[in-house]
Amino acid sequence: MLKDIDEKGGTRTLKDIDHRAEFDRKWREFTPAEQSAIDAEIERLLDALKDSPDPLWGSIMNTSIEGGKANPFRVSIIS
Repeated sequence: MLKDIDEKGGTRTLKDIDHRAEFDRKWREFTPAEQSAIDAEIERLLDALKDSPDPLWGSIMNTSIEGGKANPFRVSIIS
């Protein structure tokens, strides 16, 4: 079960992720090998959190995407 916590501490239970159709459309752009690599990395990171001795291991924070900032990894080509 997924739970979402907003900036004010309010919670809601999710039956599915928001914007499922958009996610699925983007996910299909990856090759099966890329999808497997992404899934494996997510599992590795979640397992590391689960196995951590930190008592707050279940807290996954700061998942917001910040908009309006320049992407330092984007290459601009000026002709």
